[in-house]
Amino acid sequence: MKAKGKGLWKGLSCISFLVSAAALSLGLDKMLYYDNGEYYPYEYHNVYVGGDAYNYIINGNYATGFFVLAAMFALMGIGFIALYYLSKMADGQGKLLSRYQARGRNWGASEEMPQNAAAFAAEKGERATEQLEYDWCQSAE
Repeated sequence: MKAKGKGLWKGLSCISFLVSAAALSLGLDKMLYYDNGEYYPYEYHNVYVGGDAYNYIINGNYATGFFVLAAMFALMGIGFIALYYLSKMADGQGKLLSRYQARGRNWGASEEMPQNAAAFAAEKGERATEQLEYDWCQSAE
């Protein structure tokens, strides 16, 4: 995957977290700020009908919906971060050790290892790939 695709995952992750923060703030507004306008200057905030209990029920439902949206977008952002790191590892830019480095041998990008492994496999005959790699590493030492 090109660098453009990896930047896409980072951008989508940032957008998801921003939308999550916006939904969380709207949910907190619905839950915490209520003014029925009984007193002067008669400013209404989060009021829909005449009764306080009905307004609290409506605001609670709105707050629940916004919190669910915030959680959904936060999880999407985490998923996009995971996709970014997976695409980075697929390009070989990850920090994971290869099988050969884990065995104590580091061939890097050398073309010598696969050619020698093929020659070694031809000498030994038909066996499983893992066994051939193990035998080749043991004979190289």
